[in-house]
Amino acid sequence: MKINFALGVAAAAMMALSVPAGARPFSADDLPKLVRIGDPQLSPDGKSVLTVIGRANLKDNRWEGELTLIDVATKASRVLSRRAGVGSARWAPDGRSIAFLAQDAAGRAQLHVLAMDGGDARAITSGKTPVVQFAWAPDGKGLAFAAADEEPEKTGEARFE
Repeated sequence: MKINFALGVAAAAMMALSVPAGARPFSADDLPKLVRIGDPQLSPDGKSVLTVIGRANLKDNRWEGELTLIDVATKASRVLSRRAGVGSARWAPDGRSIAFLAQDAAGRAQLHVLAMDGGDARAITSGKTPVVQFAWAPDGKGLAFAAADEEPEKTGEARFE
């Protein structure tokens, strides 16, 4: 087993170090060109795909996300929201709105809803703990979400426990 692992590591290292003639190796200058595409969600009518596209922001040392809508037929895309920590976008069952997580000013994930017929996204949670999961009701008229309970404020000697 150890021999197979060692051979695998050696083969991976040789492949990583081999660069075709004329090609330049990957460098730090290539980082801003990297794009992460994640969590694609097909619309209920099958005409659009909702995804989060992330780009490296080297100056601030973070990934910046864009909630993007892509038309399946034309491949045209449009950015729906640029917010810190945007992710986990989900279509309402009727396809008329989407819900997604984005960070608030304190960096906690909060639940937002965006109507597909226009307007701005609105935050529907503002808890002191981040939202970790959510789901649309089957009829699309509500959302359920999960977030940790707030820690009770401790006073007196309990502060030191």
